[in-house]
Amino acid sequence: MKRIVAYVFPVAGGSVDADPPVHSPAGQPANGARHEEGDESPVREPLRLETLLSDAQAQRVLALLMEQEASSDTRVLIEEMLERQLSLAEPEAGDLFDRIVLEVERQLITQVFDDCERVKTRAAARLGIDRNTLHKKLRKYNLDQEPA
Repeated sequence: MKRIVAYVFPVAGGSVDADPPVHSPAGQPANGARHEEGDESPVREPLRLETLLSDAQAQRVLALLMEQEASSDTRVLIEEMLERQLSLAEPEAGDLFDRIVLEVERQLITQVFDDCERVKTRAAARLGIDRNTLHKKLRKYNLDQEPA
């Protein structure tokens, strides 16, 4: 068995903020809200959640958390790349879609092709595209040459 302890910080604007503070018998808010002196808005304390899980359940929870973290990192990286591309583009640029999509495609193909030791069949299978399609894209991006 594994003991899992999580501290949850309610997010501003989330449903937790919409709930009024629930007070414990000692007069302190029991749902994590408290008021600073002279401040009308509640300050949220982290909520402590604790449970016992089997090893398999704990592994599933950790895998889900890691997947969420990786997904979040990916979103942040994409947002940063898009912001950079948009800031570099002319205000009247009409090629943003092609410019950004083609750059992502080129980077993806380059990385997978190199990871697959430049074996086209393996790279095409990993990308989920036909080998002939991969061959055309390699020529398009001039990636079909032997590495220097």
